[in-house]
Amino acid sequence: MFRMNFVEAIRAALERAERGIGARQVEPWLAAEIEKLKSADAPIEITAEALQRFLASTTDAGPPRSERLRRLAIELEDEDFVDGWAGFRRIYEAAASESPNDAWVFLSWGISADHSWLWRSKLEEERLQIWEAADRALARAVELSPDDADILYAMGHLRYQHPTDDTDSGEHAVRAIPWLVRAIEVNPHHPMAQLFRAHCYHDQKKWQAAVRAYEAVEASRLLEERPCEAGRVVKLRAQLAFCLAQSGDPAEAGRQLLLLVNDVDQFTRDELRELVGSMLSFSEILEDTANRVKSPHLLEATRATILRVERRWDDEEG
Repeated sequence: MFRMNFVEAIRAALERAERGIGARQVEPWLAAEIEKLKSADAPIEITAEALQRFLASTTDAGPPRSERLRRLAIELEDEDFVDGWAGFRRIYEAAASESPNDAWVFLSWGISADHSWLWRSKLEEERLQIWEAADRALARAVELSPDDADILYAMGHLRYQHPTDDTDSGEHAVRAIPWLVRAIEVNPHHPMAQLFRAHCYHDQKKWQAAVRAYEAVEASRLLEERPCEAGRVVKLRAQLAFCLAQSGDPAEAGRQLLLLVNDVDQFTRDELRELVGSMLSFSEILEDTANRVKSPHLLEATRATILRVERRWDDEEG
């Protein structure tokens, strides 16, 4: 799975993520314009006049008008706007008006909306409107570039969550799988499509299919392409062990789990906080897997490791 030791591979990814390697770099001309928009220390107001001023100020930057607008939207995705989503959306509407046949404009629009619907509103109706905007944008991107694996993956990712979903029903997985499979057919080495395909089978409780799908995830490529997603690779190993136990292979589940808990025990507190987000949920899947393996020795070793890790997690600064 890795060209190097697992712990070393994760630490290398964390270091690359901290240094911004593999991350998007903001061009100076764009950073300067963003500062102008944010200078009031208040929600950003996007008007037609503001966008025309932006385009006029960046004429000499190089990229076409639609591309400059697209990059602006990407960089402002996590900011607060006057009029909320509607205010932010105006940037993409202007970009699409400039280049109505640019698949990348619609892909970025769809991804931004997919990233936005959960946090920009607490109202289900508004969340649904943003989700539907993502769906329309990505559908246009597919129409323009039907064999682009990143676009197909984005459509699958969008369908993996829905504002009205009951996650336990598995309907989200039914909607997502065809798009993720298409993405992998176009690019057999697309690690995020591989990972979310595995999540879908896991959620559907198709344990053997989930095991095969988790084993097929190119984790080294995922760390290389997206070092900021290192936590997903750690959790992937826990999910694989869990699905192995559920599929009727407790011996391999136990072997995988023991390797994982030994590796996890080597991470520092700060590394763990960066990797797993919530220690409680991570501990639960480890202990649940150990229980299903039905090995008293493994359960004892897992609980001892979890205890040490949780103490480290809770250590105060200094």
